[in-house]
Amino acid sequence: MGLLADAIGNKVAGELIQSQDWNQLVNALDELVEASLIERVTTLETTITSLGDQVTQLRTDVTALQNVVNPLIAQYYRLSLSTERVNYALGELADITVQLTDLQGNPLTLNARNRPWVDLVATWGQFRPVSGFTTRGGVGDRTISVQVDGDGLAQVQLRSDYAEGLTDDDENEMAVVLRSQPQGLTQPIAQMILQATTPQEASPVYPLLRSQYQQSSQIQHYLDAHYLRHPALSGGTIRPDLGSRWRTYRATVMAFVKPDADPTTPDPSLGVSSIQIDYRDWIGPWIVDFIQPPLEVLPLNPYIERFNPMIDRDFRRSTERLKDEITTLVENKGLLGKQREYRIVDEALRRVQPATPVPFLNTLTEGLHNAIGIQQTLGRAEAKTLSLTTQEVGFKVFSETALQTETNTAALRTELTETVQTQVNQGITQARQTLQQEQQAFRTSIEAENGVVQRAIRQQISPLQDQVSVLRNLDPAVVNRQLQDVAALKTQVEAILPNLRLPR
Repeated sequence: MGLLADAIGNKVAGELIQSQDWNQLVNALDELVEASLIERVTTLETTITSLGDQVTQLRTDVTALQNVVNPLIAQYYRLSLSTERVNYALGELADITVQLTDLQGNPLTLNARNRPWVDLVATWGQFRPVSGFTTRGGVGDRTISVQVDGDGLAQVQLRSDYAEGLTDDDENEMAVVLRSQPQGLTQPIAQMILQATTPQEASPVYPLLRSQYQQSSQIQHYLDAHYLRHPALSGGTIRPDLGSRWRTYRATVMAFVKPDADPTTPDPSLGVSSIQIDYRDWIGPWIVDFIQPPLEVLPLNPYIERFNPMIDRDFRRSTERLKDEITTLVENKGLLGKQREYRIVDEALRRVQPATPVPFLNTLTEGLHNAIGIQQTLGRAEAKTLSLTTQEVGFKVFSETALQTETNTAALRTELTETVQTQVNQGITQARQTLQQEQQAFRTSIEAENGVVQRAIRQQISPLQDQVSVLRNLDPAVVNRQLQDVAALKTQVEAILPNLRLPR
């Protein structure tokens, strides 16, 4: 055992512990604690000194890091994009707000010299500048650059991808119509379109949009442009399923911050962000409802009543009247409006019943049907390539061709009639001349002094006188019968001519 244990230890139960033993124990413990504390404090002081050196070095490193990081932090931004809502109807303009803050989200205070620019790129749709902000790029672009203001704020607008070439008036008018709430509706038109689960549920607003199309040239321009550029309509036909389900176009907008707009200087990205915006295509289903509604809703009777008095027994005059009237009906109706009018006209022509029956009615209407069909097919090409939306070139050309063809056929029929009549008359005249010549020769042979007949007459004068008398009585009858036969032949030819039709 140790010295302390030997000196005051080895006690047994009941043995008294004396004061000097206790004091000796306390003194020994005090010396032990003091020595331990001194050792520990010495170790702690050594450790603290080492830590102090490390903290001093760390502080130096942090200071150096701050000197590097702080300028970088000052160059970068937190960029956010926002819109009023996610879903829009085609024709609405989505206002995109660009907001820059520092990396901690604190507002910025920028002067005119250090205001950064933001590049925006859209996967679908086209950007339009907003008044009050400096921008580069314009209408019709899928990219645009905009400079933020002193608070780090900027705005641009995103519109339909099919709106290229439209004026601001066209777009603004379409947006106003969609935001309007006509009498009888519980919500604006755009909201009703967005809340409908199928195009059929949105059908109550279609007549209102049809009325706006027929009244406003700006609405005509907007919807006609969509019709020309819609992928499902590129072939000139309308898919049946366009009216049974919604089609949604998703536009992903990406934004990148750069220090300036100088293309000759390197521009590292100082912040990025993105947002998605959905556009519901209501125009495709509306076109189906507008151009190809059920026959029972088309106003055919007014057109039939309008066409019936224009048809009489003069083919050329009837065709010219109908052609001019149809051209007037489609005038200034817009591309879609003309397609609708042509369909109504085509169906009405199938039901016309003029007061006076005409034999060429089917020929007349068939020619106009063909001209209308060709114009409907060429209408898109005319509007898209030659801007001839008011010319109706196809209808005019092919209706004129049909009219000229029928006129030429009638002229040939008349010419053929005249030719046959001339030939019949010449045949009759020749037959008469031949009979007269034969009669004269017969008379000459009878009257000749040395003729056989005269000799026979002289030999048998009495019997021959009776026979000559009979022959003379029969000659006019023979002539008359031949003339009657020729006249009958003429009558038969004249009866056949009206029914003669040359191949077209």
